[in-house]
Amino acid sequence: MGPGRLRAEAVSAVRAIAAVADDAALLSSAWGQPHCVLALCRFLYTVATGSVATKTAAGEWAIRHLSARWTGLIRAAIANRPDPWRRVHLPSDPATVAPTREFLTSGPAFAEELARRSTLP
Repeated sequence: MGPGRLRAEAVSAVRAIAAVADDAALLSSAWGQPHCVLALCRFLYTVATGSVATKTAAGEWAIRHLSARWTGLIRAAIANRPDPWRRVHLPSDPATVAPTREFLTSGPAFAEELARRSTLP
């Protein structure tokens, strides 16, 4: 699959992840909340570059390319990457739910801006 096709698929994935912003159970899970943050970072990375990266690498990229407003949320998600299945049934930090919801719902706007700036075909 070429870079342009990957970007198109990633734009669709950004819309899909934005749709889970109202899934309280997912965002209240110590596994689900950081997973959603890093999945969005990964999709945005693909929109911008036309390639695929790990969630951790995409999170680091997002810290460098998105507003500093999201840095703490993304850093916390990266820090929660090791041993994610241990946290499946544990609650997420309640203070992260609202910012995660806002980050996810902002995803389509981020993707549009990144696609506009991209030099991919």
